[in-house]
Amino acid sequence: MVQISRFLALASLIATGFTMPAKGTLAQLEADIATTLSELTSLYNQIDDFPQTGLYGARKIDASVKQFIPTLNKCTADIKTLPLPISEADGNAILTSLEPLQAPIFGALTDIIDKKAGFAALPVPGFPAIILQDLKNLNVSVPAFWIELISVMPDDLKSPTQDILAEIVILYNNSIDAYEDCD
Repeated sequence: MVQISRFLALASLIATGFTMPAKGTLAQLEADIATTLSELTSLYNQIDDFPQTGLYGARKIDASVKQFIPTLNKCTADIKTLPLPISEADGNAILTSLEPLQAPIFGALTDIIDKKAGFAALPVPGFPAIILQDLKNLNVSVPAFWIELISVMPDDLKSPTQDILAEIVILYNNSIDAYEDCD
């Protein structure tokens, strides 16, 4: 009976070991950020090219948003598995890898407002409502990423990261407000 108890205890420890999340690495996060940058740049270019690309371009924008969200969610998951505390050097490395993301985020959120009439003029009714839903979905994933990042940053790097998030939140609110009448 004692041997069975020991066996069950050992089996339990082994099973627990297999279900514990693996620790992430800075290299993995930076690789996923690079993928995010690639997808975000493509999305920004698609928005920039619209309305010249017509219905095809609008559908591609919608599909790109749906592809981008899981990629960004993976980055958020990567942050959650980083070994803590994050060093000052690692925090700076993360912020440096994120710098190229800012221009396409800011550009896309500004341009999408200017493109509303183009979406409304598409031969498929209701496309602005699709864009509104995309913006609302992004407005969950994007802030979640930045909030998670802020939570693991060294104290002196929290403020610059919070500043970026604050700018992004304002841009999302403006974009969503512009499309809100399409719901």
